[in-house]
Amino acid sequence: TVPSHVRLVGSGAGVTTLDANNAGSAVTFDAVTDAEVSGMTLQHASASGAGVDIKNSANGITIVRNVILNNAGQGIRLAGSSSGAILFNTIAGNSAAGILADGAGTWANARNNILDGNGLGLQVASGGLIRNDYNLLHNTTNLSGVTAGPNTLTGDPAFAATGHYVPTAASLAIDAADVLR
Repeated sequence: TVPSHVRLVGSGAGVTTLDANNAGSAVTFDAVTDAEVSGMTLQHASASGAGVDIKNSANGITIVRNVILNNAGQGIRLAGSSSGAILFNTIAGNSAAGILADGAGTWANARNNILDGNGLGLQVASGGLIRNDYNLLHNTTNLSGVTAGPNTLTGDPAFAATGHYVPTAASLAIDAADVLR
């Protein structure tokens, strides 16, 4: 669990990995404020967990420049009136939603992410909200309970055969991010 006012910073997603080993979540923000995780691969959370679990009124949370993959549940789950910014991540191969906002008062600002091969791309439930734009979606189902932002793209991200989720020159993600970010 990451405490308030802490930035958990890795050396890059190809270098730093937090593996939940199918037991809970890789990273949890529980009732904290102003905290961040960046530059990591977050993987193998259990079905009851998430790659990143944001809960119990956690707010001011930033999830930026991570690879979040192969979790048995969600890639990123926000619940219990929590909120956060989800920016410039690759969220891939999660069994459930890439990003889930669940419950009244729960919201996420999701921009400039690649969501690929998840059960769902962006999902809201029970009054949650996801503000989203400039994302690339390529999932079993891209949207559930949420409308895509005007600059959202759909299609194969065309990752390179080698490397750690690096888009090739043919990827729709190249030069598609918000120029103001």
